[in-house]
Amino acid sequence: MSLNPFEVRLQVLSMAKDLLTDQYHTNRDMLVQKYEFARQAAEGSSNQPVFPEIPEFPQEDKIIAKANALYNFISTKS
Repeated sequence: MSLNPFEVRLQVLSMAKDLLTDQYHTNRDMLVQKYEFARQAAEGSSNQPVFPEIPEFPQEDKIIAKANALYNFISTKS
């Protein structure tokens, strides 16, 4: 069964959202884990690490831009 153009666009948009949110969660988890290691290493010391700034969750404009990039990639012949 083939998808109509709207279904293809919806799947590409969903894929872009999933990619960006997965990347966000991976980066956030890595920053928190790095902070926790630094905090444990500095335990008992007055030199406590500062909690890192968490990146912004992917917004609609970034998801659409990623979807456009993915759609352009799959729609061009190379």
